[in-house]
Amino acid sequence: MDNRSAAIITEQVFSVSAKQLWSAITQKEEMCEWFFNTIPNLNLR
Repeated sequence: MDNRSAAIITEQVFSVSAKQLWSAITQKEEMCEWFFNTIPNLNLR
C-alpha cells in the first residue's frame, strides 16, 4: 500500500498557556528548544 497523498495526523498535549505554545510553533529559537533539542547535530536554517 503506497498512498503518499494520505494525511498523517499527530497530536501532542502541552501543559502551557496558548501564548507559550504559539511562541513555540512560530519562533525558530523556541521551536528548536521545544521540539528539536533531542536531535543531535540538527541545523535548521
